[in-house]
Amino acid sequence: MTVKLDPKEALALVRSVYRYFPHYWQYEKFFEDIGIIDYADPRDSTIQKALLSEYTERTGNNLYQMLVAMKMYVTACNNPSNALTINYLDGLINKHFPGVSGDQINIPVEAPNTVQAACEEANRLITEGNYSNAIDRVHTFFQGYLRNKCSQWQIQLEADANIKDALLSIIDNHQYFTEINREPELKNILKSLSNMCDRFDTFRNHHSLAHPSESLLERNEAKLMINVIRSLYEYIEAIGDNR
Repeated sequence: MTVKLDPKEALALVRSVYRYFPHYWQYEKFFEDIGIIDYADPRDSTIQKALLSEYTERTGNNLYQMLVAMKMYVTACNNPSNALTINYLDGLINKHFPGVSGDQINIPVEAPNTVQAACEEANRLITEGNYSNAIDRVHTFFQGYLRNKCSQWQIQLEADANIKDALLSIIDNHQYFTEINREPELKNILKSLSNMCDRFDTFRNHHSLAHPSESLLERNEAKLMINVIRSLYEYIEAIGDNR
């Protein structure tokens, strides 16, 4: 059965999000950024009516892309009042696309544009089920993210540091590990995961689209690697609040 929003769901969603699109160009850029070029023209009516048309008529993967992209868009607006909108979007995603939404990587708000762009592209590929193709984008995202965090936290790091080196530097120098949670076994576990990240570099260099490769990592293994990286990313994001 084709997945489609109920008219009442679409109306409630649009009433909540249209205020984030005060200008035509913002609406147009939103759809162009997710690869939808045949969107309803807001100049023929209003932005609110055009959004309602899109969320009422779109189905399947296009609808999923639009819901995830809207969640990212609203989150990036960083408005204290957007929590209800984000929760409603999460509810729609989980209801109509169960088991898919959990694979997405939340885009960091405080990160360079290149890091955010790599995360967006990774999410697009993950949404399409192209985990093998997403490996390179996830690698680029996480490496850039860790380097940026080290810079923010004033942790010394070589400019060309890989994921493992950056992660180890955080484990050895971040206040969370040096003063708050000094459990030795925690560090041992994280250092074991950093060794896995070293293998992730190998997979990225020899079994992804980063370089000409004889074979891509199989879908199931690629999904496993991405899930581990996503878990590490969420963990690092969380300890930032405990500095």
